[in-house]
Amino acid sequence: MPKRGTIVNAQFGWRVRELRERRGWLMDELASEAGVNRKTISRIENITDYETREFYTSNLHQIAQALGTTLADLLNGLSPDAKIELEWALENGEDQKGELLRDCQTGAIYWVQH
Repeated sequence: MPKRGTIVNAQFGWRVRELRERRGWLMDELASEAGVNRKTISRIENITDYETREFYTSNLHQIAQALGTTLADLLNGLSPDAKIELEWALENGEDQKGELLRDCQTGAIYWVQH
């Protein structure tokens, strides 16, 4: 059964790893700072090319905050409208009522509210 979260790809994982390593943190340290399980960090950072994985949006938001950025910036490539909708959803606690979907053919990311 799907988690009803955010679907991310390898680029997202590379960005998380890059920001973590810039801080000189191990995965355990990022997990502790973000309040998530180390396995979550590992699964994000080890997404392979042409693969996507789904995570709770709230966990991704916590990871972004721990890294000193926003989830929208980590997702880099969202349309401006999707960024606005995602930020509104996070600010209003609505992140469990929608999800980001990536069009595999175009690479575009869309926020879809449930």
